[in-house]
Amino acid sequence: MIESFISILIVCIIGAGAFFAAHYVLDLRNSRDTLAEEYKRAEGHISELESRIELLEAQIDIQRATPTPTGDSNGWGSFEARR
Repeated sequence: MIESFISILIVCIIGAGAFFAAHYVLDLRNSRDTLAEEYKRAEGHISELESRIELLEAQIDIQRATPTPTGDSNGWGSFEARR
């Protein structure tokens, strides 16, 4: 009687361990899939930010390349010494 009770107890412990191990494996698989999706979204976001940075750098280069107006449209202001 005690031997059968111990055998049933051991089988129950092994079954519970197998259940929790399977649950843990499924949880890890779900976490891996979630992280893979987030990684793909992050890559897309990073590429979008890189393209925006390139666009902004091009705009800055264009602004630096254009001459800044001096406020004098005809050039006669350089002859006025009393300003």
